Amino acid sequence: VVLMAALLVTPAAAARYWTNHLVTMLLVAAFFGAVSGAMGTYISASFSRMPTGPWIVLCAAGCFALSFLFAPERGWLGRLIRARNMERRSAEENVLKTLYQAGEERHEWDTAQTLSELQRLRPMALHRLQGTLRRLLRHGWVTEPSHEAYTLTESGFQRAAAITRRHRLWET
Repeated sequence: VVLMAALLVTPAAAARYWTNHLVTMLLVAAFFGAVSGAMGTYISASFSRMPTGPWIVLCAAGCFALSFLFAPERGWLGRLIRARNMERRSAEENVLKTLYQAGEERHEWDTAQTLSELQRLRPMALHRLQGTLRRLLRHGWVTEPSHEAYTLTESGFQRAAAITRRHRLWET
């Protein structure tokens, strides 16, 4: 009874990680069930005294584990990558916003901010701030006119103004 329940539930649970549509989920579950059945039968036939049912369930569990880890939308790795990208994007937006607001306070849009000034205005770890500034340099949103001092480019100024406006609207 336990093996039959596992054979019914595990392929469907694995398929659920890959899609939101019922018809597609049924097809993917059928594929996972067929692959599990074929692999479990092959393993059972390849070695003596190996029961087929438990091997099929173990192969289905392997399909579930792979789905849990690697499915693009719901998988663990996909979520980890999306969270990391969101953290980077948030850090980039916050640094751009900080540079914009520092220039806004002085009424000088092209004043350079040193790392220590940026860290004072936007507290974050130094290595994280430096990595964010390197990415902003690659995007062409900031320049480094002097060593460890940064200023917004024209495209960076436009992006920072849009970000600041959007954040102010959210706060309102």
